[in-house]
Amino acid sequence: MPAEIGDDERATELRESITATDREIVALVNRRLELVRELRDHKLERGYPMVDPGREDWLLAHLCETNDGALSDTGVRALAERVIELGKAEIYKLDGGQDD
Repeated sequence: MPAEIGDDERATELRESITATDREIVALVNRRLELVRELRDHKLERGYPMVDPGREDWLLAHLCETNDGALSDTGVRALAERVIELGKAEIYKLDGGQDD
């Protein structure tokens, strides 16, 4: 009979580390959203345009160039694009858009 993974100390330890890392990721995304909101407010106060067409492209390229981990460029782009989408959705909600 195969062993249960729940009885494996190393697997349990790794799962706990993954969960802790996931909590850190959520905290960092929340921090990024706070900064996006601050930038939105600053732009509104100063009358700056809300969209900087080259900024997103620059950011995606920069993140790929500076990535020194196992995540591929495709993975970096997919992750960053999703985080950027979340930021845009949150700003849309602030501007009177509908919530989920």
